[in-house]
Amino acid sequence: MDYIHYGVFLLILMIHSSFEQNETVDVNKLETIRLWPGGIIPYNLPQAVYEPKQRAKILAAMRRWEDVTCIQFVPWTDKVEEKLREKRYINFFSAGNCFSRNGFHSTQPQLIGLGPRCLSMSTIIHELGHAIGLIHEMERPDRDSYIDVLYENINPDSRRNYDTTLSKGMNYELYNTPYDYRSIMHYPPMAWSNNNGPAVITKDPAYQNVIGRVDEISFFDALYVNRAYRCRDQCANQRLKVCQNGGFVGGPDCRCICMEGFGGELCESVVPGYRHIVAFRCQNEWEFHEGKCYLISSSVRVSYNSAEIYCSWKNASLVHFESSVQWNWLKKRVLEEIATGDKNTFWVGLTRGAGSESYQWGKENDTSRLRIEDTEAVNTQACGKWNGLNLTATKCEMDEDNGLICVKDFDPNCGGRHLISNTAIFLHSPGYPDQYPENIECEYVLQARRKNKIEIRFQEFDIETHSACKSDYVEVKLTDMYKPGTRYCGDDLLNKTLVSDDNVLIVRLVSNARNSGAGFRFDARTISIMPRTRTTRSNIHSSA
Repeated sequence: MDYIHYGVFLLILMIHSSFEQNETVDVNKLETIRLWPGGIIPYNLPQAVYEPKQRAKILAAMRRWEDVTCIQFVPWTDKVEEKLREKRYINFFSAGNCFSRNGFHSTQPQLIGLGPRCLSMSTIIHELGHAIGLIHEMERPDRDSYIDVLYENINPDSRRNYDTTLSKGMNYELYNTPYDYRSIMHYPPMAWSNNNGPAVITKDPAYQNVIGRVDEISFFDALYVNRAYRCRDQCANQRLKVCQNGGFVGGPDCRCICMEGFGGELCESVVPGYRHIVAFRCQNEWEFHEGKCYLISSSVRVSYNSAEIYCSWKNASLVHFESSVQWNWLKKRVLEEIATGDKNTFWVGLTRGAGSESYQWGKENDTSRLRIEDTEAVNTQACGKWNGLNLTATKCEMDEDNGLICVKDFDPNCGGRHLISNTAIFLHSPGYPDQYPENIECEYVLQARRKNKIEIRFQEFDIETHSACKSDYVEVKLTDMYKPGTRYCGDDLLNKTLVSDDNVLIVRLVSNARNSGAGFRFDARTISIMPRTRTTRSNIHSSA
């Protein structure tokens, strides 16, 4: 079955339609969010306020924005003030709440508050996004076409957070970018709820469990900033790449920034599952990049052989480099982990046998593209470790200063949107018929045409058994897609058939870090909703 990739759909939408401002609003009288001149954002990050690792994480979040845009965060100094001829910078301080001004504010310097509970990477990226000039995605003037805001479920003091920019008297230029459910700037469904009811409902049910849960700058977040700050202009003197599959030229190095589901130097590579996966997620603590899941761990202290075993337990292997794109991405993440963690090197999939002068790199012997510093004698086995810059062949024994990097293919069987017809399709959990992964969440959104119901039949069902299914479980929603469904575990659904009340049905697998089962396998097909026969006098027969 041929599905339309969400990003491609959005690009079509961008070409064929645009948001029309309310004709009763005089845009010239609205306050406009200002951008930082030249994309240069000076900052003051006081050493007395943040510990070294906290400062390193804030700086790493800045690098994330710099990597996909032309924004430059520079430390505020007297020389910078002299160059800019004015005092303008963002001033970090530890606050009770997480907050930032939107864009360049008239009152300088402007504050950005990051207290102790605001120091996750995603939260810092979010607040820096505000400083750059991004609003909350739900505040966009076109949001009513994509979400419903349930003000009755929102704390009265927080309802203004959900008002659109137009209703607040602000003009927010969209730069011909679409509404983005995967934006780092989107609130989760329950944010500021006062009654455990959702504050936001996505009109597309496939994204209800996506909004507000991303950890990274999305493709359209990056596209917005590149367009707002005219980043492409800096590439005018370079031979521009022709990016494929909706990618665009951007970032400080004028490279192709790829839409989710694509990769490669020119976005030419297609990630398995790109037609049905709505949000590419790996297990908890793992990070997705171009079809792979990576675990960069500073918490494991083991020898090289034990590192190989550790990764194999997770159905992965020690990482080996397959392309310059992968190398550059991993390099940035490893340097970030070194700055914010407690390890300086990481085991990777490189070995040299005792008495050999050739290296084994993953499953390959070709290491001609790699520069390797070998510190061991030829008659001694050597194993590879990497610090993001230098690749070294060294002793294979445990090193207290050494972490590890595991890698495995992203499993496209983990959830996604599936369009259902009267021809059955078969779906199964990731890893089936072997065990499903630990710490995983996979949501399968089944959708059919209107006036159809969806029937699913489980041929296999083996989920860890636990009282009230509080450990691993499968949640099924047959009716209201925006309320909790029924949980199942053990063999509860083995050889069982379930039917939705309408044309949408959701199956969600959630696992923890303990025991796993084989998972599940089911088929799905549509059932037509037959219209009721209308009773008339002509078809009433009397027995008299």
